[in-house]
Amino acid sequence: MLRINLLNGVKIECRKCKAEKPLREFTTHRKLNPHGMSGIRFFGRERLCKLCASEISLANIRRVKELVIAGYGAKCNCPGCGVTETAFLCLDHVIPCGTKNRPPQYRAWRDALRRNFPPDYQLLCYNCNCAKAFNAGGCPHTIRTQAVSA
Repeated sequence: MLRINLLNGVKIECRKCKAEKPLREFTTHRKLNPHGMSGIRFFGRERLCKLCASEISLANIRRVKELVIAGYGAKCNCPGCGVTETAFLCLDHVIPCGTKNRPPQYRAWRDALRRNFPPDYQLLCYNCNCAKAFNAGGCPHTIRTQAVSA
């Protein structure tokens, strides 16, 4: 079957960078009928080129991450560690319950913000998070502090 692309060569303007680009360089809107036209959308595509949409998405993710890090105190929750570099901090599920009843990591940041920083999440640096996951006793900082206090 031969398909003829009627939109071949159609160029539209990105609403952010104001550059005219071919239609294939624009994001597809997931919830829209690909043949419908509504508001700022053109044949199922938003008027944001893929590059601009990616920049906006990354900026939103960074903003949510900064708010959650500030909400949890902006330092590693592991006793004896105290890392404050935000590039190393990650969100940890306090109770390891498997993947069935919890959101994946990329949605956990938004979930923590939406639920106003619940106690079932904590901030750990990447080293403490990995040590907690792969060592049966937990992070070495926690083991050391428990041995000293005992």
